[in-house]
Amino acid sequence: MKILNKRTFPRDLEQIKEFNKLPFKPAKIIKGKNVKIHPTAILGSPGFTWARKEDGGFLLAHNLGDIILGDDVMIGEFCTIRRATLPDHATIIGKGTIVHSYVNVGHNCKIGRNNWLGQRVTLNGSVIVGDGCWIAGHAIIHQGMKIGDGATVG
Repeated sequence: MKILNKRTFPRDLEQIKEFNKLPFKPAKIIKGKNVKIHPTAILGSPGFTWARKEDGGFLLAHNLGDIILGDDVMIGEFCTIRRATLPDHATIIGKGTIVHSYVNVGHNCKIGRNNWLGQRVTLNGSVIVGDGCWIAGHAIIHQGMKIGDGATVG
């Protein structure tokens, strides 16, 4: 599976109209060994790729990608892990990562190994987190940001 590390495609109204003609498929959740997912967590919901329609409303792009959870990942209560936008791409959570309660992992994110995401962290779309990072509770990471190995964000 690939990840996106640039702005999400499709981006404008015409691209989304064309993209939404692709056949829908449910998200595939690929889980490693010893993965723990709280029963209230939601895996596979769509991201928020959108454009404004001519009438002022919104047109959302459906998502066609997957989710990969490495070995020893823990997903806490009321978390949302959003699927990747494009087919053959995945939102990835690396081995040994702890995703605490009420965390939102946006579409196309790649989270490395042995990270801690505190309660109510929000990773917007296409965020890349290196290995061994600590992201403190309530942190909001803007779309497309990269966090290097060993970083602390608070």
